[in-house]
Amino acid sequence: MAEKVGTIYYDLDLDDAKYKSKSKSAGTDADNFGSKLQSASLQLAALGAAATLALTQVVTWLDKAVDAAVRNQNALMGLSSVARGTGNDMGAATKAAQQLASDGLMPVSDAATGLKNLLASGFSLPEAVRLLEAFKDSAAFGRQGALDFGTAVRTATEGIKNGNSILVDNAGVTKNISVMLKEQGKSVNDVMNITSDASVRQALYNGILKETQHQLGDSQKLAESFGGAQSRMRTQITYVAIALGEALQPILTKVMDALSPLIDKILEFVRNNPQLVAVIAILVTASLALVAVLGLFGALVGAIMSLAPL
Repeated sequence: MAEKVGTIYYDLDLDDAKYKSKSKSAGTDADNFGSKLQSASLQLAALGAAATLALTQVVTWLDKAVDAAVRNQNALMGLSSVARGTGNDMGAATKAAQQLASDGLMPVSDAATGLKNLLASGFSLPEAVRLLEAFKDSAAFGRQGALDFGTAVRTATEGIKNGNSILVDNAGVTKNISVMLKEQGKSVNDVMNITSDASVRQALYNGILKETQHQLGDSQKLAESFGGAQSRMRTQITYVAIALGEALQPILTKVMDALSPLIDKILEFVRNNPQLVAVIAILVTASLALVAVLGLFGALVGAIMSLAPL
């Protein structure tokens, strides 16, 4: 009887050891599973964040591409309109803009806008081309450091149209417009007469060419340098964006045409129900704030749990 009891006791002890071994193994498996699950969750969250960031960047770039296409189209259409209105040949004006941008230092849109501004100021097409060439030479190494080449040249022509010497300085022509006019035998007050008085325009034309004579040919030097290669690269990227934006425009036009009636309905609802819309706006804002707080709380709890041993 005692032997049997001893045998039973021994067998129970052996089974207990197996149980402890299996329990320990199961606990280890659970820990490993928990660690893998936590790691997978973190990886999934990181992947989601990366995908969201990538999608945001793509949407932003596409938006910029569409804007670039619109600016390019507006610049060329604006040049054609002003050329026609001032008695200049539209085809010749467009060809001149393309020629001025052929070295790649600036996009055609900047050249077209520059020509448009000068034609609108009363200069003839040949005079406008010569002034832009002078601004290109002075901007090559003398433009304001924060501005790219095309922006410096384009804004200088805006300065001519508006009588603003600060803008003309963008392209490296530092002498005040009124001083140039005075040196050419005009009054300092004639700055306001650039667009209306041919003799004032001629005086300014001569003054700008005189001020930029020492930079003659500098734009070509820039085009042949590493800095010119950088400018050409930026211009090429701009052209890629323009092409992409133009490709998207037909699709976006259809989308906007389809959404237009819906937007009209929303506008009508808002106008007819201002108090209800205000309440909805407050509720939505409060809900978003609550979600943001809960999100922060969840992130905090997750961070604490990740630091704590499983």
